[in-house]
Amino acid sequence: MIIKPKIVEDYILTSLQVGSKGTTELLEELQAVRAGTTKQAFYQTLRKLKKEEVVVVYAKRVSLSHIWINTMAEYFNNVKRKYSFESEKPGEDFLMLSDGEKISYTFKDPHTTDIFWGHAFGILVEQTQKDTPVLIYNPHEWFIIAREESEKTLFTNIKNRGQKLLVLIGNKNKIDIETGKWFDGNALQYFATEDKLFDKNNYYVNIFDDFIIEAWIDQTTADEIDTYYKNNEFINEQSLKSLREIVSKKGKNKLTISRNKRKAEKLRSIFKKYFLVK
Repeated sequence: MIIKPKIVEDYILTSLQVGSKGTTELLEELQAVRAGTTKQAFYQTLRKLKKEEVVVVYAKRVSLSHIWINTMAEYFNNVKRKYSFESEKPGEDFLMLSDGEKISYTFKDPHTTDIFWGHAFGILVEQTQKDTPVLIYNPHEWFIIAREESEKTLFTNIKNRGQKLLVLIGNKNKIDIETGKWFDGNALQYFATEDKLFDKNNYYVNIFDDFIIEAWIDQTTADEIDTYYKNNEFINEQSLKSLREIVSKKGKNKLTISRNKRKAEKLRSIFKKYFLVK
């Protein structure tokens, strides 16, 4: 915890230790304990924390980012338990889903989508049995290139749990193949194939036992990512900048979290063609 909050940022982080809160509620709490704090200062600080991926803001609710909590695991151990296991928290209401139910979210760009996505991903990993692999299908694994630190944090946490991660890629361009170097082939496994596994090139899916995250990024952005992978054979400073510009463009991006045992098993059967899946 922040022992003696002094600045607006400290007060926000201290308040969010007990769970996600509405922006209005958070502002009122802050003004009650820190007289003179302006609305402008509050939202400016909130934008800064969001950009740094310390917090996740969605539907006017603010949560501490699960990725950030894990990065600060020793210091924020109590916070991690709050955000990972207390399913009654409004910010993690997807944990309350019954079989066959789902929740949908929309975002303005793939980058913002991925911030919330990573937050939900980390929480759902900790709901799975350690002997059940986490499964990921991406048309391209651009996350580990454009957002290397956050993606590696998620993957390392899975490995440290003694769990397996299986990543299936729906293209086999040179960078798709090269990306496999980030995986150890044991706890973290990776396979790129030219097989047409899904109809759309903007579709991404993760499976955690019977929980499923599905994402559809903006179609124009997905097409530009495809073109990027076809036109680039390696990553350098300039090509990395281009990729980050592509995935930061505004557009229609949708993410759903569902709990569906039958659908999860059907998706898992696809992975069994490429990996040894329990």
